[in-house]
Amino acid sequence: QLSGDSVLAGHLLGGIYSSQSNPFTSNNTSVTNAHATIYEVWLVKSNLTAISPVNGSNPLTLALFPNPTKKQLTLRISLPYSGNLSILITDLNGKLIQDLDLRGLSSGEQLLQLTDKIHLAEGIYNFNFVFDGKFSKIEKVVIKG
Repeated sequence: QLSGDSVLAGHLLGGIYSSQSNPFTSNNTSVTNAHATIYEVWLVKSNLTAISPVNGSNPLTLALFPNPTKKQLTLRISLPYSGNLSILITDLNGKLIQDLDLRGLSSGEQLLQLTDKIHLAEGIYNFNFVFDGKFSKIEKVVIKG
């Protein structure tokens, strides 16, 4: 709790001084030097401090099966509300192999057949699920030849 309009939180020592406004975008670090300035750090009361904390829980639940699989792959998913689901399929090195966008999904639990939507060679893949750009989960899937 802040008792006044502002509170001194502490101090920072140092920084980077440069004669150019943004030397790092042009990789010109020869014009930068360490600087011994002391900076005050203040907490300032504003209307934003009255906002309720964000609930950091992830309401997205899902399962891919069977795993391992040869061709058939089913997604059981439970969505907290209607929205869009992106599926980014990567190899174990993080290289994007395929991406899918499933739009206008209904809230609640549902089964989605992915068999005709994915085209993967034998291997191990990470399925990265992103619901409405807010919630994500990753599942590892083994595709047999």
